[in-house]
Amino acid sequence: MRKFLKATIIASVTGIALLTSSVSADIREVARDLVESKSDAVVTIEVVQSVKSSYMGNMNEEETKAEAIAVIIDDSGMAVTSLSSVDQSALFRRIMGEDAEYDVDAQVKSVKYILANNEEVAATVVLRDPDLDIAILRPLEEPEDGWTSISMESSARAELLDEVFSIGRMGKIARRQPAASIGSVYSMVKRPRQFYVLDTNTQLMSIGMPIFNAEGSALGMLLYYSIPGAGQSNSDEPPVLPVLVPAADIMEVASQAPEAAPADEAAAEAGEVEEEEMATSDAEAAAE
Repeated sequence: MRKFLKATIIASVTGIALLTSSVSADIREVARDLVESKSDAVVTIEVVQSVKSSYMGNMNEEETKAEAIAVIIDDSGMAVTSLSSVDQSALFRRIMGEDAEYDVDAQVKSVKYILANNEEVAATVVLRDPDLDIAILRPLEEPEDGWTSISMESSARAELLDEVFSIGRMGKIARRQPAASIGSVYSMVKRPRQFYVLDTNTQLMSIGMPIFNAEGSALGMLLYYSIPGAGQSNSDEPPVLPVLVPAADIMEVASQAPEAAPADEAAAEAGEVEEEEMATSDAEAAAE
């Protein structure tokens, strides 16, 4: 009898292990296929900002250059990224509140996509949503090979403990190769807005990455969630939380994006390009 029970338990455990392995193998295969076909839609963006900070009357100004992840969501090259990636002051002001003694003001000087083939495409910020940490970008030119996009027009939803995966892109040191990571839904928050918290297995996921379910349907993107004024609290809880923002919310914001850049931003960027071209011409003339 004991031998029978032991054999039954071993068989059951083995069956569960095989089932778990099968599920994981399935999502891995889906992820690999999607990386193969869609990873070019996950691009690096390079953002140059002029950042002014002030504290108790003391002012400081510096120029910063940073890279982040963005997702091309349609055939026009429109992209979505974290607002915090293109405006350092947006998240700071949200969590610290308007009455904070320390203030930061960031102005975008230039934005460009760095595509999978290392082609660089000038772009501009056309819409910002601080509540959802979303920035919408549009390219100022067309790439040689057109656009690969990941549609966020998806009705897919996740449930607690569902397996998910992300597609990302490594940095310059890893030759900007595509990357993927598997995790699961750790928690679901339904009010005031619905979003998902992913488990610690997704620590390799970066802000701005698209997230997919086991069938390969887009669930949304990993962005920052924050409560206004949370940084003024004495709580030990971090004032920001990386969360999965649903695809429907992303598309709602994207649908409001203008077709072209605001006149002042476009003019500013055109001026910068013209200045760079003039500087190059002057340097070439001096060399001759």
